[in-house]
Amino acid sequence: MARPGALSRVRAPAQLKKAMRSVMAAMALWGRDHEKDDHMQRLSDTNVSSWSVSADDARMAKFEFLMKEAQRRYPPAKYRNTPVARFMDFLCSNDSYKYSQHLLRYVTTFGAISRTRPDMRNLTILETGGSCPILDFLNGDNACYATESDLRLEIDAPDDFADVLFSFEVIEHIKDRPEQTFNDIVLFRETGIRSFVREIHRVLKPGGLVFITTPNAASLKVLENLLAHQPPMVFRPHVREYTRAELETLFDAFEVVDYESQFNFFSVAGDPTRRTRIFETLGASTADRGDDHFFCFRKPDVPEALGAEGDSDA
Repeated sequence: MARPGALSRVRAPAQLKKAMRSVMAAMALWGRDHEKDDHMQRLSDTNVSSWSVSADDARMAKFEFLMKEAQRRYPPAKYRNTPVARFMDFLCSNDSYKYSQHLLRYVTTFGAISRTRPDMRNLTILETGGSCPILDFLNGDNACYATESDLRLEIDAPDDFADVLFSFEVIEHIKDRPEQTFNDIVLFRETGIRSFVREIHRVLKPGGLVFITTPNAASLKVLENLLAHQPPMVFRPHVREYTRAELETLFDAFEVVDYESQFNFFSVAGDPTRRTRIFETLGASTADRGDDHFFCFRKPDVPEALGAEGDSDA
């Protein structure tokens, strides 16, 4: 018996060890079985995004504010008869989309896509996390598919399937893969996001493009939250938010075609110097401080080898 105050090694009871092994084995089996689920579907001609909302007085006022800001960024006189103008008309003609708090993000994201890939016709487009209004808009001129499969495990599409892949506000929700070890339980090891990136690489055709938006972990909003004694995240329930550098490292087997730091939810209007003043005061860079990242990555024509599953730290 150890004397009072002495350190002693704690040993887990045999029953507990056996139970933990059983739980891990069951989760691993669930993961393998779940990979077989088929969730990818081609959009119908009348598809309405699952992100749709209904109108009320508050949403109508929000719509007017966000559309005014969208038109400031994309003046109708300058963008008349362009894909961006047609997309804005599409949003405004559909109550399921126009009252969404994501309205401005839809417009700025589509505008950035159009800048990078002006001709979006006769393509196979796959969206992860379900369809959004951008995919619905493009559906008439393209073969559009959406999947809600468990993205930690796989994207349920064949190799070299898509010309374009969309992943809008998805990456921040991806957890790790089912736990196999004790470190998997107690650490965030990026096994889910790394698997997702490998799957994007697999399902894209050589030369294919992936368009991504996700919250910016180094944004003005994050700093404001920190200074207000709030969690330093754009949105607390997210699994993980990333910096620009982290995402470029995760997608290092791709070529960076375009990047933009966007203000889509916070500080979208008003004095633009407010966005930079706090960083200038701190002597920090003012670059890339929007609340949302927009990325376009390109899969090389001759793909690079990706790291093996589980190439993470201990």
